[in-house]
Amino acid sequence: MKDNKLIYQSNFVMKWYYSTFISTNHSSYDYSKVLCNFGYNNQNSSSTFKDIISSYIYNKVGSSLILIKSARHVKCKASIILTMNQKAYDKMPSNYISTIESLNVHIHLIHKIHFNIYRDFVRQFALYDFILIHYPLYHRFIEIDSFDSFFQSDPFLYIPFDGLGFSLHPYLLGDPLYVAQTNLKWVNDIVKFLHFDPIDNNKVKTTYVICAGILYGSCSSFLKFTQAFLIPLLDVNSPVLYKGTDQGYFNFLFLNDYLQKLPFKIYFSQYDGYFSSVDTILGDQGLSLFINEEKAVLGNLTFKSSHIAPSAIHQYIRDKKLLKMVNSAC
Repeated sequence: MKDNKLIYQSNFVMKWYYSTFISTNHSSYDYSKVLCNFGYNNQNSSSTFKDIISSYIYNKVGSSLILIKSARHVKCKASIILTMNQKAYDKMPSNYISTIESLNVHIHLIHKIHFNIYRDFVRQFALYDFILIHYPLYHRFIEIDSFDSFFQSDPFLYIPFDGLGFSLHPYLLGDPLYVAQTNLKWVNDIVKFLHFDPIDNNKVKTTYVICAGILYGSCSSFLKFTQAFLIPLLDVNSPVLYKGTDQGYFNFLFLNDYLQKLPFKIYFSQYDGYFSSVDTILGDQGLSLFINEEKAVLGNLTFKSSHIAPSAIHQYIRDKKLLKMVNSAC
């Protein structure tokens, strides 16, 4: 891949960045390969190359191979797009390159950004551009953090063909926890940048924190969401993009009822749902969150509280036992 094997389409020159798209384009990929050491249930899986798994790598590849291998292991047939900055690309070890080539993964390499944009917003604009350029080829997507996430099953078993879905953290914005207060600060930063009135305290006390580490739904809904709430920020070079966080902005939009007014359905996955952002609760309770904790195995981790086996688990690194289990399996 580093020999400029540009197979699909290259040199996108957009308003906000200059990039190259590198595609492996393996139409004959063998989905029967066993890549990880865990069982899974993919009955009725419907994913195709017209679905997208999108993830952003900043500065180093980290544990992103676990995310990719687990997706292919559970026979997910979606197109996998890794967006990365130049520093991450330059530091990729050769075995990493050969592995992702073999797993039919596409790289969207961001060479240069022409605007001052915080790294977490880069992934939103890059996915938007990719979907828009190919519209209406792609149907559904999941955007997920690369360094601390893995799949237990094909996520497209649970991703709708309409609307937009958000994963929720297991705490309220008004909770006294440090992480909750950090998220509240991010929201208040957005309020300040956009010159809005302070958020209603009753809403703060009763609203679960949206996690920007997992976003999913239909591609058409994502385009409308980005056109409504992100492109206008780019047009005016808003400080939200270079001083704020996407997580703070998403929570701001919900607290001010903007998400609720979008012309499509909004879905939410609690921490014990199919798209799980476990965060501090995993650090506190570890494998005791799951049924048969002493015999808990990947592929069948099921929450006691909901009896749901999550398809995607984000922030698994918060528990040493689960981290070890995932690392040894993939």
